Amino acid sequence: MPLVALIYPPTSDPTAPYLSVPMLAGFLRANGVDVLPIDANVEAFDLLLEPGPMAATRARIESRLAELDERASLAHSEQLEDAALWRARGDAHAAADGIARAKATLRDPIAFYDPAQYAAAVGTIEAALRAVSAAHHPLHLDFTAYRTPFALTNQDRSPLTPRPGAIRSTTTWQARSCRASKRRSPTSSASRCASRGSSSPPTRSRSS
Repeated sequence: MPLVALIYPPTSDPTAPYLSVPMLAGFLRANGVDVLPIDANVEAFDLLLEPGPMAATRARIESRLAELDERASLAHSEQLEDAALWRARGDAHAAADGIARAKATLRDPIAFYDPAQYAAAVGTIEAALRAVSAAHHPLHLDFTAYRTPFALTNQDRSPLTPRPGAIRSTTTWQARSCRASKRRSPTSSASRCASRGSSSPPTRSRSS
């Protein structure tokens, strides 16, 4: 009898297994069917949340920030991307350094039940997913959501569509003001860095 593979694809919450796959596998095996259940969702997150891929994500964010910084002006979609990259920059550095420890904590039968260690591990994984999302802006990826602009049903729902008041100029300029410090503290939160910047735009213009 041929082998049957039951595949649960990405992406969904990997902390809540999809019970239909093992239930169906058990039923088929009870009726003589050779079954291979595959949780591709868990496997995908496990491969993504590794030091190597996270270091590559960090490098991608730094490279894209440098590229945008060289431009005399930014389109609306690029302003949104630039702000997202700055917000996630600190996350990218922290996640690359801490993702292995975070996963080890969640797999440890003792550390998992320690509130402080558990909270730190979850925070690192959430930071890693924010970094991945920003590196592939306007992708949004977390344990409960996966959205790209290609999945949106109409232009009005697209995050790249300019709307009156959809983005405050002070937010963009505050994020960009961090560049004046020449990235003094890459491990700090970019949002905190932005909040310390000037709310007044610099002299060079930005197209909207």
